[in-house]
Amino acid sequence: MPSLSTLRIRSKLDFPTELLLIIKELLDPFDLRTHVCYYLSSPRVAALYDSADDPDAFWKLACWNCGIGAGLTQDEDDIDENRWHYLAGVSWKNIALDSIVRDGFCKHPCCGEALLEYNRECMRDLADEIVPFRPYNLSDYKDHMAISGHRLFGNIEFKRGRPLYASEGTSIEYDAHLRAHGAPVRRIANPDYKSQPDDYPGLYLGEHPLAARSFATWAPVSKILLLPLFGHWLDNNGRIKLSRPVIVLDVLKAVHKHLDRHLDVDEICEHMELHGYCIPAEWPHAEAFRVARTMRSMLSVCPIQRLEFEEIDGHRIVVSLDLK
Repeated sequence: MPSLSTLRIRSKLDFPTELLLIIKELLDPFDLRTHVCYYLSSPRVAALYDSADDPDAFWKLACWNCGIGAGLTQDEDDIDENRWHYLAGVSWKNIALDSIVRDGFCKHPCCGEALLEYNRECMRDLADEIVPFRPYNLSDYKDHMAISGHRLFGNIEFKRGRPLYASEGTSIEYDAHLRAHGAPVRRIANPDYKSQPDDYPGLYLGEHPLAARSFATWAPVSKILLLPLFGHWLDNNGRIKLSRPVIVLDVLKAVHKHLDRHLDVDEICEHMELHGYCIPAEWPHAEAFRVARTMRSMLSVCPIQRLEFEEIDGHRIVVSLDLK
């Protein structure tokens, strides 16, 4: 006797092609997860998607509608010179399938379907304001719109201690991680720079492509100026200039390069004037300065709260990382 799963597969494959096509057309174009699941349900269904004149165009629009960009891998950063069709050589189907298969059913409250729903609503709100695949550019739009940062920035941390050896890996994908549900917002840094136990299993952005690939801002933009962090300008004087929408991972990469840079006394003092409440009152000054000597250790006690829109300066969108 055939198993229940076999009967289900046979039943699905026995549907007329016309009915399978009707089901596909009835699915919400913003519902990336359901489309991926339907695509993977059987070869006959996959053929309906793959037989279009430009099959990747569907997945490109579905990713756009869900606020999902590219740039997580080196291949995704091979951009086309024509910015109207950014990343022309990238397979959007592969991006969609990889994101959903690996992360679409994540139970973290800031990821999985919860993240997709948040992204979808943000993109729906912008549907009448921006053109698909065209990141918001000040010179392209008559009226300037308010820019806001993705809420994920308030739920991402870095490792508290840097690896002792390069072989342990220092890539941003396995340094930045989602904050564990219910974990304390502030953690005491490791002042001796020794490796910490891996207490973030399954939370690194390398294992959460939906989070890493999400647009960093609403509306999606390709150029931002990131103000100094702890009084220190990041690479390229804070300018992030791409031919595709800036994603969450791009902003974190800009910070990641400087995490283990030593802060000087003036930078620490300036930060403490605004965030002295982050340091436990019982700590002596010497201990506070010993712990707060790098960006990494400071971000463990004064974590990122949001990516904050500051102003429009000429043709530049100026943002900052607001700390808790």
